[in-house]
Amino acid sequence: MTTSSTRQKKSGDGVYATSSDRSASIEGDEYEATQPATRPLGKKNQKRKAKVGDTTSSDLDYVPNSEMIAIGKAKLGFLASFEKLKTEELEEEMEFYQRRANTVRPKRTRKVIERDREAGNERLWNDYFSENPVYTEELFRRRFRMRKHVFLRIVGALGSHDPYFLMSVDAVGRQGLSPLQKCTAAIRMLAYGSPADSVDEYVRIGESTAIECLKNFVEGVCAVFGETYLRRPNQEDITHLLQWGESRGFPGMLGSIDCMHWEWKNCPVAWKGQFTRGDHGKPTIMLEAVASQDLWICHAFFGIAGSNNDTNVLNQSPVFNEVLSGNAPMVNFSVNGTMYNMGYYLADGIYPPWATFVKTIPMPQGEKRQKFAKRQEGARKDVESDLLG
Repeated sequence: MTTSSTRQKKSGDGVYATSSDRSASIEGDEYEATQPATRPLGKKNQKRKAKVGDTTSSDLDYVPNSEMIAIGKAKLGFLASFEKLKTEELEEEMEFYQRRANTVRPKRTRKVIERDREAGNERLWNDYFSENPVYTEELFRRRFRMRKHVFLRIVGALGSHDPYFLMSVDAVGRQGLSPLQKCTAAIRMLAYGSPADSVDEYVRIGESTAIECLKNFVEGVCAVFGETYLRRPNQEDITHLLQWGESRGFPGMLGSIDCMHWEWKNCPVAWKGQFTRGDHGKPTIMLEAVASQDLWICHAFFGIAGSNNDTNVLNQSPVFNEVLSGNAPMVNFSVNGTMYNMGYYLADGIYPPWATFVKTIPMPQGEKRQKFAKRQEGARKDVESDLLG
């Protein structure tokens, strides 16, 4: 016995009929196509039809009134005006850029100042370098921070080393800046710490040219005099230093050591606490130097924050690196019949009591001690003279 699963559907009179029965009746009887039954209207649809007044029609026909038509026309007019305005603005902008592209800008020309550099060179020569100069040797020493013969030696050496410090002639036959003008501008900026345009009024040299002179001056001095002066003492120098020290009553002396504070005017605000010490009140950078009798600085250590003291700088300084590594030049001298093989530096009271330092006697008692303290403090002025210029 076979059974088939059929779905039953309830008819309008309440009798359930299977899908097979319905198909059989359709095949047997004459089928007339009828319109499908419409879905009953909901409450919102009924209210909408009641407002329109048509309760018989199943489709709700929307009939716009005159107010809605006016709003639609106004909206269309606004959109058309907006598109037109947008098109006009775009055309005006394109026209502006077109005119800007076709406009020929005036060429920027460099402003040339006629400084009369020949007159500046002549005035500089008459003031300091002529046979009867306006200013004396003492004023030259104070303003240039060196003697005149030293300055002229530097000018001559730089002229032989670099053609930049020679007098040149331009294409129209006019003479350029003289070596004296270029070196004077560089020395004045180094001596006074002044800006580059401050030398324009007297030396008659522009700001950019003054900066160029300063760079070439520093590079030239390091290249020409570096092997002679910017180095540590060798065995021959040690011999001369020992002779000078013995002639002054200090056999075995290699020089004097001291520190100074260099004011840092443009110190960043965040670093002022690190570089300021209470007794100075301003940001400073410390410089440690060792100088001999002829004011030759054979050691320089620069860059420590100004809040340190001389002992802190000594702990970071490489002044005794060669001694510790065993590469220092040999030093042999005798005092009261005792031989020594290590030189020393004259120092002030803050330095530690090492064998390489000879310090003064505080509050000396007796003629012998007073004489030693006086000679030691006098010889120690070498490095202070160098540092203070």
